[in-house]
Amino acid sequence: MSSNDESNVEKIIGFDAREMWMSTETHWSRDRREQYLLRLDIQKPLSVDPLVWSSIFYNIYDEHIESASDTYDPLVWTHLSKLKAHLEVSSLQRKYWIIALTCIGDANWYASVSPIIIDQNWVLLGYDIATTSLTSGLLNSGYTKEEQRKLNSMWGGYLNKYHLFADRSHAEEFRAVTDDRVPEHTPFFVYGLYVKYPKIEDECLRQLGQQKQPVAS
Repeated sequence: MSSNDESNVEKIIGFDAREMWMSTETHWSRDRREQYLLRLDIQKPLSVDPLVWSSIFYNIYDEHIESASDTYDPLVWTHLSKLKAHLEVSSLQRKYWIIALTCIGDANWYASVSPIIIDQNWVLLGYDIATTSLTSGLLNSGYTKEEQRKLNSMWGGYLNKYHLFADRSHAEEFRAVTDDRVPEHTPFFVYGLYVKYPKIEDECLRQLGQQKQPVAS
């Protein structure tokens, strides 16, 4: 495989359980939206970044933080079966989504994962742009008012209901923009977010309009 081919490979880097109970009105004030979002009409922004979309194991906004086992990395779970087993014995009685995170390009800094293929039981939520530590350049690297106006005009139409890129090619183009805009945190990478079906509602699936396609390392 050539280096160019390797740069286009989408690899699974881990799994997590993310909250779906938080009030967007409480945690996404008008000021925060204007500083960190391109589209201000998004109801619930989602991201690989746990400071944007909280993990149930890393939740700075809520007093209820689910205790994690030793199999949990500060960023991701490497084994889906261990995550699910932990959730089955959990006392958490709130709504959450099980997600898989993928990275396009050189993702060799992450540990081996299981499974390595996202099958037809997963649905694509969209693509984010973030650093190796999962700091989002799309939703957690503040915009000036001029940047927000200009970038929303150019890119806002490509963002879906979660403030994620629906198309991978647009995300790759915006990654280059982010490298230039936030040079102190480069390099940025394109990440995919997938949700485990049928945890996600059918209505949400219809609105997303995404095709379920396998992703392999």
